[in-house]
Amino acid sequence: MAWVLTAGLNNLRSQVNARWPNRDKKSDGTIGDAAHQAESSSDHNPDDTAGSRPGWDGDSDSLQEVRAWDMDSDLGESGTTAQMVVDHLRKLPNLSSVIRYMIYNRKLYHSRDNFEPTTYTGSSAHTEHIHFSGAWTNAGDSNTTFDFQLRKVGNIVATLDKEDITAIAKAIWAFDPGKDKDGNIWPGVSDATYPPGGNGTVAPGTAMSSLLARQDSQYRALLAAIGARVPADVDESALAASLAAVLAPMLTGVTEEQIADAVRTVLREGVGTA
Repeated sequence: MAWVLTAGLNNLRSQVNARWPNRDKKSDGTIGDAAHQAESSSDHNPDDTAGSRPGWDGDSDSLQEVRAWDMDSDLGESGTTAQMVVDHLRKLPNLSSVIRYMIYNRKLYHSRDNFEPTTYTGSSAHTEHIHFSGAWTNAGDSNTTFDFQLRKVGNIVATLDKEDITAIAKAIWAFDPGKDKDGNIWPGVSDATYPPGGNGTVAPGTAMSSLLARQDSQYRALLAAIGARVPADVDESALAASLAAVLAPMLTGVTEEQIADAVRTVLREGVGTA
């Protein structure tokens, strides 16, 4: 019988791969090498295997399961670090149902300590990868539905594609047209289509702060169209700040604070509506 990674840890790996498709995997690992086999016990060693020294061998099945997965610390995403992943995961409710402990950068985050960091003194500093050990339970082994909520980690703009960002940019631009740095109207928006519907209800150059307070039917329709593109539980402040930094250089006479305020309003009013 061939060994397998537990379904619970495979669920984590699948969610990591989906969130960071361009991450480095050179330091990924599952089954232990000879050094792990020589240790008194390790979750990298499969259970139900003659001569192996697993961390736990008390499950009720006969599968040769490995209860450890190493995730390369390079996520391939600017501004997002492995420490952000650890800090996010350790605060998730009920994490101990699927993860027993994590090791990263000479710190141990164990369920017995409520995942608070303690000093790790092992021979490896674990800087090139995060070590995850699965919970020592049958339920933890087989849990394929736990949501690690990785969409909330790191550079949130990276979770939106170019079309999403452009749509939000156009939503902001449509209510404060002006010119870009090269003196051109934002792509896709012309004098003929501004304001939306071309009915002249909003004059070009109107201050963004006053537009944010209008709440008219056109504005609500726009909020619904853009907000529907973003997960309902997105961290709107982090997204607003990230998008503001991206969009501010493209706009003239509009501050990052104004853009962030507009994005927060778009998300708050639009999410959950269609």
